[in-house]
Amino acid sequence: MKTYRDIFDPCFDWPIIKIFKPLYFKFKNELLYLFWGFVNTVISYVFFFLFQYVFKFDPLIVTVLVWLVGVFSGYFLYAIFVFEEHNTSVKEELIKFASGRVFSLVVAETITLVMVKLLGISALITKITSDVVTVILNYLISKFIVFK
Repeated sequence: MKTYRDIFDPCFDWPIIKIFKPLYFKFKNELLYLFWGFVNTVISYVFFFLFQYVFKFDPLIVTVLVWLVGVFSGYFLYAIFVFEEHNTSVKEELIKFASGRVFSLVVAETITLVMVKLLGISALITKITSDVVTVILNYLISKFIVFK
């Protein structure tokens, strides 16, 4: 858990928000992961819309391209802003991070294959569904394997 003050800590000194301070510090790591994950998700969705609707790539290819963008931007966001301790080199962490994301990619591709190709569900609904599943998997992998 972070021990230094980050950009959000001063907000919990405000009178009306101060009541949430104990809860914030109890779940700070998870909340920071969700916030920076949201930023990473916005980045991923920008690329999703570009690849899917501007360039009109196949949804399975879009999933891989968006995954690549998400891995690199996610690693740096989480390494800098969420997980304070780094017991390994950046190269080693990035390899572990990417390896964990390969598992998430397989899950996302399976969800995409089933929902879009077999069930005919829209690519956007499929993307949202696979994101919910992979966010949970990715947090667990990051917390207990990559940045432990």
